Amino acid sequence: MRISHKNYRFFYYFLMATMFLTLLAGCGKLPQPDSPFSNPSDSRSELSTSSTSDYDGGYQLFAKEANVLSVACGENARIDISLPAGVFGSDKLLELMPLEGGDLLVPGFSLNEKGGSNLTLQAPAGICYVTTGDLPENACIVKYSHDNQYTKPVPTHRFQWGKTSGLVAFVNEFSSYGVRVVTKAELEEMADELEDKGFHWRLLIEDKDGFNETNSDEWITGETNYQASLDMVLFNNDAPSPYVMHGQYRGAAKMVSDVKVTMEGAPMFFSIVEATDDNASLTLYPVFQEYEPEPASGLPPLSGLIPIRYEGKGTLHMKDPIDLGPEMSEHGINLMTVAREFEQSGIDLPGLQEENLPVTIVTEGPIAYVTLALKEGRSLTFTGSIVGRSADQKIEIVPLVPESGKENKQVEKSETTCIENPDGSFDYDMDGDGIIDFTLYPLIYK
Repeated sequence: MRISHKNYRFFYYFLMATMFLTLLAGCGKLPQPDSPFSNPSDSRSELSTSSTSDYDGGYQLFAKEANVLSVACGENARIDISLPAGVFGSDKLLELMPLEGGDLLVPGFSLNEKGGSNLTLQAPAGICYVTTGDLPENACIVKYSHDNQYTKPVPTHRFQWGKTSGLVAFVNEFSSYGVRVVTKAELEEMADELEDKGFHWRLLIEDKDGFNETNSDEWITGETNYQASLDMVLFNNDAPSPYVMHGQYRGAAKMVSDVKVTMEGAPMFFSIVEATDDNASLTLYPVFQEYEPEPASGLPPLSGLIPIRYEGKGTLHMKDPIDLGPEMSEHGINLMTVAREFEQSGIDLPGLQEENLPVTIVTEGPIAYVTLALKEGRSLTFTGSIVGRSADQKIEIVPLVPESGKENKQVEKSETTCIENPDGSFDYDMDGDGIIDFTLYPLIYK
């Protein structure tokens, strides 16, 4: 029987497939990717004490830098305002004024854009009160009214860091804040209000990443180009307070893997496969850093904690891979056809079969970097966003600038691990040694 040109090409490619699979099996561990995408490295912004950058009576802060502003509260207490990188949509000139008088435990401060009014943020910032003195049981960070005539509790957590007792609250705007002892009735009223006006958070990823690999033997050389697109939408509808992003995110994820293989420069194989996880979930939590002002700052030399960003982890269970490509194309023979004929051959590229992919997430303001850990030390990093909306979906925290954050994929998760306890408190191991360094206690318990 005469063999058609199409069938001849098919048999030829199948012969080359046998050679290619032998090549993969014989090489053992694949070489590290020769990738146009840099390997993830730590590019987190260093925190700076902006009290040294006084400019015309204000503080000149840059949107892409993390900063801390501090206010002395006597000799043994201090308020630290942690402004992580990315909380501002643009560079700002801020005006910080300590407050005096009144009947609060700590009068506090006023922070506004110089010459303007309230300062709205793209993502939560932190207000931390630290002291080596006594900290009453129901001490709470409070927000002043517009006329400064009364104050209202802000969802607050407590912590103990060595000899320092502390409070931390997450906010999405600045005006005037202080510290006072609140009643249980006030805390219950705040809890009821959060149920009605709390923010829901959406993690959205629509991005691509990939790598190139060269596979060679004594007599043949091949190159694999792998590109993946990740579409993922997860929601956190149970945030413990309006302006915190941490908690459980649930939703769905879809990854499309596009593979092209050449041998000696000629196209040989390809694959386009879609896999999904309809029950995707990630857990996000705030990450803290030890902070103490420079000795020359004149501020109380207390060692405290400040939130610097959010991180998290989870696993994507990519299931039901669907072959989207034809049997053959100008790129060669479909790798899924090869895989069906060589079930034990060891074709091992992400997305071509059901698999579990460990996920880490690191935020920079409202920008989220999601990294999938692959085999052989490879990884893919996708850029997205986290945006909060009020429970009634009528109010959204400042809309994001399109394409913001796309230029930076050089992120690395810290060694911090966090475990949420049944009562809503969080145990933190900051250096990965398995020992709890501190516990974050909410004033409002579940």
